[in-house]
Amino acid sequence: MKVLVSFVGLCLLAALPAWSQNQPQTSKRRAVLELYDRVLALEEKFQKRETHSQELQKEIDTFLESDSALNHLAGVAMFVGALKAWIPDIKANLAEEDSLITNLVASSTGLAGDAKAYADEGVRLLREKHVYATQEFGLAQEITNDLTRLLRGIREDRLAELPELLDEQQFAQKLKAMDDLGRKEGLAFAQAKDAFTRLKAASK
Repeated sequence: MKVLVSFVGLCLLAALPAWSQNQPQTSKRRAVLELYDRVLALEEKFQKRETHSQELQKEIDTFLESDSALNHLAGVAMFVGALKAWIPDIKANLAEEDSLITNLVASSTGLAGDAKAYADEGVRLLREKHVYATQEFGLAQEITNDLTRLLRGIREDRLAELPELLDEQQFAQKLKAMDDLGRKEGLAFAQAKDAFTRLKAASK
């Protein structure tokens, strides 16, 4: 028994320098991955809102496909109301995401080798995703303001001014730009997830 204990003790002593050197790396990787898990949890909020948005869009479409001008107006009003309700929440989520990315940068400092490369790639892609999401949010605010101005003109019976209140070509361009940004955001996030998946594998 004493021989076994001595042998195990000697093995531990021999491995201690390498183990001690690896501990900071392990802790840093763990910290990075914990922050990434918080980014994933935040993204779930975005996805739930997106799902709700799609369900709402189906409901709005029933109004817009109607032959009644009043139904068209009701559909637009419903859409504007939903956007206005979401704006504060989206703004708060974007601020939280920005903070998490900043913390990821700080936590990944000092990583080495493949772990460093995967973490840097993941953070870079998350930054890219955040830029697209922020630009998309800015366009959503502009669209909300455009439609609010249009609704106000209709309610105030300023029908002759409607072409001035909403430039249809510019409005269509904003909608297309939002779709393009959404696709770019989704691609950047998918690539970021791949980088962090590789980091997790390297941390085992």
